[in-house]
Amino acid sequence: MTTILPPTNLDACRKVREGMESHAFLNVWEGAVRSGKTVFALMAFANYVISSKERSFLLSGRTVKTIEKNAILDDYGLLSLIPGARYRKVGEARAITLRANGIDKIINVVGASDIRAYMQIRGNTYAGWFADEINMHDPEFVSEALRRTAMSHDRRHFWTLNPDNPYHWVYVDYLDRYSEMTQSELDKLGGYRWWHFTPKDNPAMTPAMIQSLGMQYPKGTHLYDRYILGLRCMAEGLIYPKVNASFFRDFDISKVDIRYCAIDFGTDHPTVMAFGGMFNGNKQDWRMVAEYFDEKSDKTTYDHYVGFLDMCRKLGADPNRITIAIDPAAKVLRQEFIQHGLHAVRAVNDVLPGIDFTRRAIYEGRLIFHESMKKTLKEFGTYSWDPKASERGEDKPIKIYDDCMDTVRYFGYTFIRPMVKW
Repeated sequence: MTTILPPTNLDACRKVREGMESHAFLNVWEGAVRSGKTVFALMAFANYVISSKERSFLLSGRTVKTIEKNAILDDYGLLSLIPGARYRKVGEARAITLRANGIDKIINVVGASDIRAYMQIRGNTYAGWFADEINMHDPEFVSEALRRTAMSHDRRHFWTLNPDNPYHWVYVDYLDRYSEMTQSELDKLGGYRWWHFTPKDNPAMTPAMIQSLGMQYPKGTHLYDRYILGLRCMAEGLIYPKVNASFFRDFDISKVDIRYCAIDFGTDHPTVMAFGGMFNGNKQDWRMVAEYFDEKSDKTTYDHYVGFLDMCRKLGADPNRITIAIDPAAKVLRQEFIQHGLHAVRAVNDVLPGIDFTRRAIYEGRLIFHESMKKTLKEFGTYSWDPKASERGEDKPIKIYDDCMDTVRYFGYTFIRPMVKW
Protein backbone atom coordinates (compact mmCIF):
# COMPACT_ATOMS: atom_id res chain seq x y z
CA MET A 1 0.00 0.00 0.00
CA THR A 2 1.34 3.43 -0.94
CA THR A 3 2.23 5.76 1.89
CA ILE A 4 0.51 9.13 1.52
CA LEU A 5 2.05 12.12 3.24
CA PRO A 6 -0.43 14.12 5.31
CA PRO A 7 -1.09 17.68 4.11
CA THR A 8 0.95 20.31 5.91
CA ASN A 9 -1.76 22.90 5.24
CA LEU A 10 -4.23 22.90 8.17
CA ASP A 11 -7.10 23.81 5.85
CA ALA A 12 -6.20 20.86 3.60
CA CYS A 13 -6.13 18.58 6.66
CA ARG A 14 -9.64 19.72 7.51
CA LYS A 15 -10.85 18.98 3.98
CA VAL A 16 -9.31 15.50 4.04
CA ARG A 17 -10.84 14.70 7.43
CA GLU A 18 -14.26 15.98 6.43
CA GLY A 19 -14.17 14.02 3.18
CA MET A 20 -13.25 10.79 4.96
CA GLU A 21 -15.99 11.27 7.54
CA SER A 22 -18.76 12.45 5.22
CA HIS A 23 -21.86 10.31 4.69
CA ALA A 24 -23.49 12.86 2.37
CA PHE A 25 -25.46 11.91 -0.71
CA LEU A 26 -23.01 13.94 -2.83
CA ASN A 27 -19.40 14.87 -2.06
CA VAL A 28 -17.57 17.13 -4.52
CA TRP A 29 -13.87 17.93 -4.78
CA GLU A 30 -13.37 20.87 -7.17
CA GLY A 31 -10.26 22.89 -7.85
CA ALA A 32 -7.07 23.62 -9.70
CA VAL A 33 -4.74 21.17 -11.42
CA ARG A 34 -2.19 19.36 -9.22
CA SER A 35 -4.11 20.35 -6.09
CA GLY A 36 -4.45 16.83 -4.64
CA LYS A 37 -8.24 16.76 -4.96
CA THR A 38 -8.37 13.43 -6.85
CA VAL A 39 -6.13 11.65 -4.33
CA PHE A 40 -8.11 12.98 -1.37
CA ALA A 41 -11.40 12.04 -3.04
CA LEU A 42 -10.08 8.53 -3.78
CA MET A 43 -9.07 8.15 -0.14
CA ALA A 44 -12.63 8.95 0.92
CA PHE A 45 -14.09 6.58 -1.70
CA ALA A 46 -11.72 3.74 -0.74
CA ASN A 47 -12.66 4.16 2.93
CA TYR A 48 -16.34 4.07 1.97
CA VAL A 49 -16.01 0.92 -0.17
CA ILE A 50 -14.04 -0.94 2.49
CA SER A 51 -16.34 0.00 5.38
CA SER A 52 -19.70 -0.32 3.57
CA LYS A 53 -21.79 -3.47 3.93
CA GLU A 54 -22.77 -3.11 0.26
CA ARG A 55 -21.11 -5.13 -2.49
CA SER A 56 -21.35 -3.34 -5.85
CA PHE A 57 -19.97 0.11 -6.74
CA LEU A 58 -19.41 2.26 -9.84
CA LEU A 59 -16.26 4.08 -10.96
CA SER A 60 -16.44 6.30 -14.06
CA GLY A 61 -14.26 8.70 -16.00
CA ARG A 62 -14.15 10.36 -19.36
CA THR A 63 -12.82 7.10 -20.83
CA VAL A 64 -11.68 3.81 -19.33
CA LYS A 65 -8.08 4.80 -20.10
CA THR A 66 -8.35 8.11 -18.27
CA ILE A 67 -9.93 6.51 -15.23
CA GLU A 68 -7.19 3.87 -15.19
CA LYS A 69 -4.54 6.60 -15.27
CA ASN A 70 -6.19 8.98 -12.82
CA ALA A 71 -7.80 6.68 -10.29
CA ILE A 72 -6.67 3.06 -10.58
CA LEU A 73 -3.08 2.46 -11.69
CA ASP A 74 -1.49 5.69 -10.47
CA ASP A 75 0.86 5.54 -7.47
CA TYR A 76 -2.02 6.93 -5.40
CA GLY A 77 -4.78 5.06 -7.22
CA LEU A 78 -7.27 2.61 -5.77
CA LEU A 79 -4.97 -0.40 -6.21
CA SER A 80 -2.50 1.31 -3.87
CA LEU A 81 -5.16 2.56 -1.47
CA ILE A 82 -7.01 -0.76 -1.07
CA PRO A 83 -4.76 -3.67 -0.02
CA GLY A 84 -5.46 -6.84 -1.99
CA ALA A 85 -7.53 -5.10 -4.67
CA ARG A 86 -7.21 -6.48 -8.21
CA TYR A 87 -8.00 -4.82 -11.52
CA ARG A 88 -9.21 -7.28 -14.10
CA LYS A 89 -11.72 -8.12 -16.79
CA VAL A 90 -15.12 -9.22 -15.53
CA GLY A 91 -17.31 -10.44 -18.36
CA GLU A 92 -17.01 -7.88 -21.14
CA ALA A 93 -16.14 -5.02 -18.79
CA ARG A 94 -13.32 -3.97 -16.47
CA ALA A 95 -13.62 -3.94 -12.69
CA ILE A 96 -11.73 -3.73 -9.41
CA THR A 97 -12.40 -6.67 -7.12
CA LEU A 98 -11.57 -6.92 -3.43
CA ARG A 99 -12.57 -8.56 -0.20
CA ALA A 100 -13.16 -6.42 2.89
CA ASN A 101 -14.74 -7.30 6.25
CA GLY A 102 -15.59 -10.76 4.93
CA ILE A 103 -17.50 -9.38 1.91
CA ASP A 104 -16.54 -9.83 -1.76
CA LYS A 105 -16.90 -6.48 -3.51
CA ILE A 106 -16.72 -5.19 -7.05
CA ILE A 107 -16.13 -1.69 -8.44
CA ASN A 108 -17.31 -1.56 -12.04
CA VAL A 109 -15.23 0.70 -14.33
CA VAL A 110 -16.99 2.61 -17.13
CA GLY A 111 -16.10 5.35 -19.62
CA ALA A 112 -18.81 8.01 -19.51
CA SER A 113 -18.19 10.73 -22.10
CA ASP A 114 -20.00 9.10 -25.00
CA ILE A 115 -23.66 9.94 -25.55
CA ARG A 116 -24.48 6.20 -25.48
CA ALA A 117 -22.43 5.49 -22.34
CA TYR A 118 -25.50 5.32 -20.10
CA MET A 119 -26.51 2.09 -21.86
CA GLN A 120 -23.57 0.35 -20.17
CA ILE A 121 -25.07 0.79 -16.70
CA ARG A 122 -28.81 0.70 -17.43
CA GLY A 123 -30.46 -1.99 -15.34
CA ASN A 124 -27.54 -2.28 -12.91
CA THR A 125 -27.65 -1.56 -9.18
CA TYR A 126 -24.84 0.14 -7.29
CA ALA A 127 -24.32 1.21 -3.70
CA GLY A 128 -22.29 4.29 -4.53
CA TRP A 129 -20.42 5.99 -7.35
CA PHE A 130 -17.09 7.76 -7.90
CA ALA A 131 -16.93 10.04 -10.97
CA ASP A 132 -13.57 11.43 -12.05
CA GLU A 133 -13.87 14.68 -14.05
CA ILE A 134 -17.65 14.74 -13.77
CA ASN A 135 -17.88 17.74 -16.11
CA MET A 136 -16.45 15.53 -18.88
CA HIS A 137 -19.26 12.98 -18.49
CA ASP A 138 -22.30 12.79 -20.72
CA PRO A 139 -25.30 14.38 -18.92
CA GLU A 140 -27.55 11.36 -19.58
CA PHE A 141 -24.94 9.06 -18.02
CA VAL A 142 -24.94 11.18 -14.86
CA SER A 143 -28.70 11.09 -14.44
CA GLU A 144 -28.73 7.33 -15.15
CA ALA A 145 -25.93 6.64 -12.65
CA LEU A 146 -27.82 8.50 -9.93
CA ARG A 147 -30.86 6.34 -10.65
CA ARG A 148 -28.73 3.19 -10.43
CA THR A 149 -27.89 3.93 -6.75
CA ALA A 150 -31.44 4.76 -5.65
CA MET A 151 -31.96 1.40 -3.87
CA SER A 152 -28.74 1.58 -1.87
CA HIS A 153 -28.84 1.42 1.95
CA ASP A 154 -25.48 3.24 2.05
CA ARG A 155 -25.87 5.66 -0.86
CA ARG A 156 -22.95 8.02 -1.48
CA HIS A 157 -21.50 9.76 -4.53
CA PHE A 158 -18.01 11.18 -5.03
CA TRP A 159 -17.30 13.68 -7.82
CA THR A 160 -14.09 15.45 -8.85
CA LEU A 161 -13.66 18.21 -11.41
CA ASN A 162 -11.47 21.06 -12.55
CA PRO A 163 -13.46 24.31 -12.63
CA ASP A 164 -15.45 24.91 -15.80
CA ASN A 165 -17.70 27.49 -17.41
CA PRO A 166 -20.10 28.73 -14.68
CA TYR A 167 -23.02 27.96 -17.01
CA HIS A 168 -21.95 24.35 -17.54
CA TRP A 169 -24.78 21.86 -16.99
CA VAL A 170 -23.00 20.23 -14.03
CA TYR A 171 -23.40 23.51 -12.11
CA VAL A 172 -26.84 24.48 -13.40
CA ASP A 173 -28.42 21.03 -12.95
CA TYR A 174 -26.61 19.91 -9.80
CA LEU A 175 -23.98 21.86 -7.86
CA ASP A 176 -25.50 25.33 -7.90
CA ARG A 177 -28.96 23.91 -7.24
CA TYR A 178 -27.75 21.90 -4.24
CA SER A 179 -25.73 24.82 -2.84
CA GLU A 180 -28.90 26.96 -2.84
CA MET A 181 -31.02 24.42 -0.94
CA THR A 182 -32.19 25.03 2.59
CA GLN A 183 -30.93 22.75 5.35
CA SER A 184 -34.32 21.03 5.42
CA GLU A 185 -34.04 20.32 1.67
CA LEU A 186 -30.48 19.07 2.05
CA ASP A 187 -31.55 16.70 4.81
CA LYS A 188 -34.17 15.23 2.49
CA LEU A 189 -31.59 14.98 -0.29
CA GLY A 190 -29.21 13.13 1.98
CA GLY A 191 -26.59 15.85 2.38
CA TYR A 192 -24.24 17.75 0.11
CA ARG A 193 -20.56 18.61 0.72
CA TRP A 194 -18.25 20.65 -1.54
CA TRP A 195 -14.55 21.37 -1.10
CA HIS A 196 -12.32 23.74 -3.07
CA PHE A 197 -8.63 22.97 -3.72
CA THR A 198 -5.57 24.84 -4.99
CA PRO A 199 -1.99 23.55 -5.50
CA LYS A 200 -1.17 24.72 -1.96
CA ASP A 201 -3.40 21.92 -0.64
CA ASN A 202 -1.20 19.24 -2.26
CA PRO A 203 1.51 18.05 0.15
CA ALA A 204 3.67 16.85 -2.76
CA MET A 205 3.86 20.35 -4.29
CA THR A 206 6.82 22.42 -3.13
CA PRO A 207 6.76 26.24 -3.34
CA ALA A 208 9.07 26.02 -6.36
CA MET A 209 6.73 23.57 -8.09
CA ILE A 210 3.73 25.81 -7.40
CA GLN A 211 5.58 28.82 -8.79
CA SER A 212 6.62 26.90 -11.91
CA LEU A 213 3.06 25.66 -12.45
CA GLY A 214 1.69 29.18 -12.16
CA MET A 215 4.07 30.42 -14.84
CA GLN A 216 2.69 27.95 -17.39
CA TYR A 217 -0.50 29.97 -17.83
CA PRO A 218 -0.78 33.71 -18.58
CA LYS A 219 -2.18 35.64 -15.63
CA GLY A 220 -5.42 37.39 -16.33
CA THR A 221 -6.70 34.62 -18.62
CA HIS A 222 -9.39 32.05 -17.91
CA LEU A 223 -6.67 29.37 -18.10
CA TYR A 224 -4.83 30.82 -15.10
CA ASP A 225 -8.05 31.41 -13.18
CA ARG A 226 -9.26 27.85 -13.74
CA TYR A 227 -6.10 25.78 -13.55
CA ILE A 228 -4.12 27.73 -10.95
CA LEU A 229 -6.68 29.59 -8.83
CA GLY A 230 -9.33 26.90 -9.26
CA LEU A 231 -12.08 29.37 -10.19
CA ARG A 232 -15.10 28.89 -12.42
CA CYS A 233 -14.96 31.28 -15.36
CA MET A 234 -15.97 31.61 -18.99
CA ALA A 235 -13.48 30.82 -21.74
CA GLU A 236 -12.52 33.93 -23.63
CA GLY A 237 -9.77 35.27 -25.81
CA LEU A 238 -7.05 33.31 -27.58
CA ILE A 239 -6.89 29.57 -27.04
CA TYR A 240 -3.06 29.50 -27.14
CA PRO A 241 -2.28 33.00 -25.81
CA LYS A 242 1.44 32.43 -25.23
CA VAL A 243 2.29 30.97 -28.65
CA ASN A 244 4.19 33.41 -30.86
CA ALA A 245 7.08 33.38 -33.32
CA SER A 246 9.52 32.25 -30.62
CA PHE A 247 7.98 28.76 -30.80
CA PHE A 248 8.84 28.61 -34.55
CA ARG A 249 12.55 28.00 -35.10
CA ASP A 250 15.17 27.23 -37.71
CA PHE A 251 16.31 23.77 -36.57
CA ASP A 252 17.97 20.99 -38.59
CA ILE A 253 15.10 19.06 -40.18
CA SER A 254 17.44 16.16 -41.03
CA LYS A 255 17.62 15.37 -37.30
CA VAL A 256 13.85 14.81 -37.16
CA ASP A 257 12.61 11.28 -37.76
CA ILE A 258 9.62 12.20 -39.92
CA ARG A 259 7.32 9.32 -39.10
CA TYR A 260 4.02 11.12 -38.55
CA CYS A 261 1.55 13.26 -40.47
CA ALA A 262 -1.80 14.77 -39.44
CA ILE A 263 -4.42 15.91 -41.94
CA ASP A 264 -7.50 18.10 -41.67
CA PHE A 265 -9.47 17.50 -44.87
CA GLY A 266 -11.68 20.20 -46.36
CA THR A 267 -14.28 20.16 -49.10
CA ASP A 268 -15.49 23.71 -48.44
CA HIS A 269 -12.40 24.86 -46.53
CA PRO A 270 -8.63 24.34 -46.88
CA THR A 271 -6.96 20.95 -46.56
CA VAL A 272 -3.96 21.01 -44.24
CA MET A 273 -1.22 18.45 -43.60
CA ALA A 274 1.49 18.72 -40.97
CA PHE A 275 4.58 16.50 -40.86
CA GLY A 276 6.92 15.78 -37.98
CA GLY A 277 8.44 13.40 -35.48
CA MET A 278 10.95 13.06 -32.67
CA PHE A 279 14.12 15.14 -32.68
CA ASN A 280 17.30 13.05 -32.28
CA GLY A 281 15.16 10.11 -31.12
CA ASN A 282 14.05 11.93 -27.96
CA LYS A 283 10.46 11.04 -26.99
CA GLN A 284 10.24 14.26 -24.99
CA ASP A 285 11.28 16.47 -27.94
CA TRP A 286 8.88 16.62 -30.90
CA ARG A 287 9.17 18.80 -33.97
CA MET A 288 6.69 19.72 -36.66
CA VAL A 289 8.75 20.36 -39.77
CA ALA A 290 6.43 21.36 -42.61
CA GLU A 291 2.87 22.21 -43.56
CA TYR A 292 0.80 21.54 -46.67
CA PHE A 293 -1.95 24.14 -47.04
CA ASP A 294 -4.30 23.94 -50.01
CA GLU A 295 -7.33 26.20 -50.37
CA LYS A 296 -8.63 24.68 -53.61
CA SER A 297 -11.93 23.00 -52.78
CA ASP A 298 -12.19 21.40 -56.24
CA LYS A 299 -9.30 19.02 -55.60
CA THR A 300 -10.03 15.30 -55.36
CA THR A 301 -8.82 12.95 -52.66
CA TYR A 302 -6.36 11.57 -55.22
CA ASP A 303 -4.99 15.09 -55.73
CA HIS A 304 -4.27 15.32 -52.00
CA TYR A 305 -2.68 11.86 -52.04
CA VAL A 306 -0.33 13.14 -54.77
CA GLY A 307 0.25 16.27 -52.66
CA PHE A 308 1.20 14.07 -49.72
CA LEU A 309 3.74 12.17 -51.84
CA ASP A 310 5.17 15.43 -53.14
CA MET A 311 5.66 16.70 -49.58
CA CYS A 312 7.39 13.45 -48.62
CA ARG A 313 9.72 13.80 -51.60
CA LYS A 314 10.62 17.37 -50.65
CA LEU A 315 11.28 16.33 -47.03
CA GLY A 316 13.24 13.22 -47.97
CA ALA A 317 10.77 11.07 -46.02
CA ASP A 318 9.60 7.58 -46.96
CA PRO A 319 5.78 7.74 -47.27
CA ASN A 320 5.51 4.06 -46.36
CA ARG A 321 7.11 4.73 -42.95
CA ILE A 322 4.68 7.49 -42.05
CA THR A 323 1.55 7.01 -39.91
CA ILE A 324 -1.10 9.43 -41.13
CA ALA A 325 -3.80 10.65 -38.71
CA ILE A 326 -6.76 11.92 -40.73
CA ASP A 327 -9.79 13.87 -39.55
CA PRO A 328 -12.26 11.13 -38.46
CA ALA A 329 -15.00 12.70 -40.58
CA ALA A 330 -12.87 12.35 -43.73
CA LYS A 331 -13.45 8.66 -44.36
CA VAL A 332 -13.17 9.08 -48.14
CA LEU A 333 -9.67 10.58 -47.85
CA ARG A 334 -8.58 7.90 -45.40
CA GLN A 335 -9.75 5.19 -47.82
CA GLU A 336 -7.87 6.88 -50.68
CA PHE A 337 -4.62 6.70 -48.73
CA ILE A 338 -5.22 3.12 -47.58
CA GLN A 339 -5.99 1.98 -51.13
CA HIS A 340 -2.52 3.15 -52.10
CA GLY A 341 -0.91 1.08 -49.34
CA LEU A 342 -0.29 3.91 -46.86
CA HIS A 343 -0.81 3.62 -43.11
CA ALA A 344 -3.76 5.96 -42.48
CA VAL A 345 -5.67 6.01 -39.18
CA ARG A 346 -8.49 8.01 -37.61
CA ALA A 347 -7.13 11.01 -35.73
CA VAL A 348 -8.11 11.24 -32.07
CA ASN A 349 -10.61 14.09 -32.11
CA ASP A 350 -11.31 14.91 -28.46
CA VAL A 351 -11.38 18.68 -28.85
CA LEU A 352 -11.01 20.10 -25.32
CA PRO A 353 -8.65 17.41 -23.93
CA GLY A 354 -6.71 17.68 -27.20
CA ILE A 355 -6.36 21.43 -26.84
CA ASP A 356 -5.29 21.12 -23.19
CA PHE A 357 -2.68 18.48 -24.03
CA THR A 358 -1.32 20.32 -27.06
CA ARG A 359 -1.12 23.60 -25.17
CA ARG A 360 0.88 21.98 -22.41
CA ALA A 361 3.19 20.21 -24.87
CA ILE A 362 3.94 23.51 -26.61
CA TYR A 363 4.31 25.59 -23.46
CA GLU A 364 6.69 23.06 -21.89
CA GLY A 365 8.86 22.96 -25.00
CA ARG A 366 8.02 19.39 -25.96
CA LEU A 367 6.57 20.47 -29.31
CA ILE A 368 8.41 23.00 -31.49
CA PHE A 369 7.54 24.18 -35.00
CA HIS A 370 9.80 24.92 -37.94
CA GLU A 371 9.88 28.58 -38.93
CA SER A 372 8.65 27.73 -42.44
CA MET A 373 5.15 26.93 -41.09
CA LYS A 374 3.78 30.44 -41.70
CA LYS A 375 0.10 29.50 -41.99
CA THR A 376 0.21 27.65 -38.67
CA LEU A 377 1.85 30.60 -36.90
CA LYS A 378 -0.78 32.96 -38.31
CA GLU A 379 -3.67 30.80 -37.05
CA PHE A 380 -2.21 30.63 -33.55
CA GLY A 381 -2.61 34.40 -33.46
CA THR A 382 -6.35 34.31 -34.17
CA TYR A 383 -7.61 30.96 -32.84
CA SER A 384 -10.13 31.98 -30.16
CA TRP A 385 -12.93 30.77 -27.93
CA ASP A 386 -16.48 31.29 -29.14
CA PRO A 387 -18.15 33.86 -26.80
CA LYS A 388 -21.66 32.77 -27.82
CA ALA A 389 -20.88 29.16 -26.89
CA SER A 390 -19.48 30.36 -23.53
CA GLU A 391 -22.81 32.00 -22.75
CA ARG A 392 -24.45 28.58 -23.27
CA GLY A 393 -22.03 26.99 -20.81
CA GLU A 394 -19.81 25.45 -23.49
CA ASP A 395 -16.12 25.85 -24.31
CA LYS A 396 -15.82 25.78 -28.10
CA PRO A 397 -13.34 27.30 -30.52
CA ILE A 398 -14.67 29.64 -33.18
CA LYS A 399 -15.00 27.49 -36.30
CA ILE A 400 -13.24 29.80 -38.73
CA TYR A 401 -9.61 29.80 -39.85
CA ASP A 402 -8.98 26.77 -37.65
CA ASP A 403 -7.68 24.21 -40.16
CA CYS A 404 -4.04 24.38 -39.07
CA MET A 405 -5.11 24.33 -35.42
CA ASP A 406 -7.17 21.16 -35.91
CA THR A 407 -4.18 19.56 -37.63
CA VAL A 408 -1.80 20.48 -34.82
CA ARG A 409 -4.26 19.08 -32.28
CA TYR A 410 -4.63 15.82 -34.24
CA PHE A 411 -0.84 15.51 -34.34
CA GLY A 412 -0.35 16.21 -30.65
CA TYR A 413 -3.18 14.16 -29.20
CA THR A 414 -2.87 11.20 -31.58
CA PHE A 415 0.91 10.80 -31.73
CA ILE A 416 2.66 12.69 -28.92
CA ARG A 417 0.27 11.93 -26.05
CA PRO A 418 0.96 8.14 -25.97
CA MET A 419 4.74 8.74 -25.98
CA VAL A 420 5.55 11.57 -23.56
CA LYS A 421 6.02 11.33 -19.82
CA TRP A 422 4.92 14.39 -17.86
